[in-house]
Amino acid sequence: MVDEFLILEKGIPDVWNAYTCKTFTLFAHIVIVSGDQPAREKMCNHYGSSGNRYCTYCYAHGVFKSHVYCPFKPPSDPPPNATNQEQWKTYHPERLPPRLDAHWREDASNITNSANVRRADELCIRGFCELMKLQSLDFPRSFPIDAMHLFYINIIPGLFNHYRGRFFKAPSPPKLNVRMLHSKAPKKTKSKAKSAKKPRKIPPSTQRSSSSSEDSSDNERSDSETSDAAPSAPLESTHQATSTAQQSSNMRKVAKFVQTDDRYCISPKVWNQIGKDMDLSAATFPSQFGDALRSIEASCHNFKAHEWSVWTHSLSPLYLKDHLPPDIYHEYLRLVHAIMLATEDTISLSEISEIRSAFTRFLLHYEAQYYQFKWERLSAARSVFHMLAHVADCISLLGPMNVYTQWSMERFCGSIARLTTNKALPNRNMSINLHNEELKNHARYIIDWNSLDEQVMQSANNADAEFGSTPPSILWRVCVERIRRDYSTKDTPVIEKSRSKHLLASEMTALRVIGPSKAYTLSNGELRKLRQHFSSYIQTVDLSESDSDTEIPEMSVNVKKITPLTRSWYGARILIDGEAGAGWVCRPFVSKANRTHSRDASLVLYNTTLIDGNVNDWCTFS
Repeated sequence: MVDEFLILEKGIPDVWNAYTCKTFTLFAHIVIVSGDQPAREKMCNHYGSSGNRYCTYCYAHGVFKSHVYCPFKPPSDPPPNATNQEQWKTYHPERLPPRLDAHWREDASNITNSANVRRADELCIRGFCELMKLQSLDFPRSFPIDAMHLFYINIIPGLFNHYRGRFFKAPSPPKLNVRMLHSKAPKKTKSKAKSAKKPRKIPPSTQRSSSSSEDSSDNERSDSETSDAAPSAPLESTHQATSTAQQSSNMRKVAKFVQTDDRYCISPKVWNQIGKDMDLSAATFPSQFGDALRSIEASCHNFKAHEWSVWTHSLSPLYLKDHLPPDIYHEYLRLVHAIMLATEDTISLSEISEIRSAFTRFLLHYEAQYYQFKWERLSAARSVFHMLAHVADCISLLGPMNVYTQWSMERFCGSIARLTTNKALPNRNMSINLHNEELKNHARYIIDWNSLDEQVMQSANNADAEFGSTPPSILWRVCVERIRRDYSTKDTPVIEKSRSKHLLASEMTALRVIGPSKAYTLSNGELRKLRQHFSSYIQTVDLSESDSDTEIPEMSVNVKKITPLTRSWYGARILIDGEAGAGWVCRPFVSKANRTHSRDASLVLYNTTLIDGNVNDWCTFS
């Protein structure tokens, strides 16, 4: 890959320009290499956060405490045995010692040529990397910070962990010794066991009249009760030990939300109420904003970057208003505003200055309120918070962060991961599936969809249909699958959105639906809304109850023939020629586990026989 970049950098001569009808030399230069923080560090051949000089953009020195942390001001109460205290310095977020391209290349070459490990550890540069062959790259400025990973996977979730009391590691509760519980379990005495069990009744045929015989029977009964009750003591001790062990295991479970002494910590009851409110709002949350809301109280560990983005810009300013201290809440709002400016498509020079000052102010506030310059809270000074000081420089040099963001790349990686179904040979399986996907994409350009006959269309509707006596080829199966999913006639009208809850397309001749499908029965509420839809456009007449002399309007429909028996399809996207009262409900199949973040489709096609012909109508179930 680098060799091809070098060829493009030197230029490709005699390239034809069709506009000027001349040849020219084509040059192409790589100027931006984007990725998340570990990817950037690997491409730069840098130590990353495992080195003392953890930052790829400056020479700031970290503080080691079983890990390298990145405070701008060292802790005020370090232990005597803290390492490298003489190298600790106080930095200002706007005046950091920068790394320059010339120094980086020189140091990397010297480290590689001399194999100077000590110099490599001092500068946290492993040596020369292949990308240094490209003169168009500036180390480290050509490796900008990614907004998605920085803001919505690290910064905002980190602050959320502070607010729920789970940022710092909770002390583990003491473990109980189950063996000691077995040995210390109380044993039942003979008298307690005898009194605990009810006396056995003697049948009348075996009772004797003499007192001696009664006494002997009582003695025998007491012995038998004693022998039966003897094993109950270890059973009770085992049960007690098991229950105590369960209590100890429950104690070792860490709660998602805890109440701490920090000013900014929010009560678990408040988070529970916020989660319930988000669940109630899922059905009415606009789809333009993304997927349906999930409870942050129940699903915070499974939130994706887009969900954190929605939480940052739309939800958190409302939910945190009355639950954070005023000074902390206002600084959080400034951070959210700076993130919004940094992720805009166009940014002015004045806005870059605003972003720089806002992030600087937040970093100073974060260290004063969250880190508090204490050794025990040093883990709050992570390298991702330090990266906020370099965001404005990346924007001023390379443009808005949306230019080099990783949203599309992460989405593509997710689609590739879903294509991999063979875990034994994932690379080969991925290659085959990608090749088949490209065959599907190119099938539309080599097949004339309008020339397909009715048999092919029926086969497109039914994936299991046979194509005569000749078995179809693999490519043909792929094409038919593509037809089944994406075929639509050119005469299909476009249904525009309306503010009304009911939509009508009386000239609808085709509907795109995605299989598979299954039988579905409309509920009473859906039938009621369906009748309301027809009555809003067509005068509904109950022919069974009307007199023979009743004048039937030109547009009418028999209510009794609207049957609730329909078919449910995977989604709304084949020409439909149905009988009276045949409907197709476009409702996606969702499992119970994913029902919280999926929506039911609101469109229903119902083909109804009218007095003057067939009319296909769209209506909504809201």
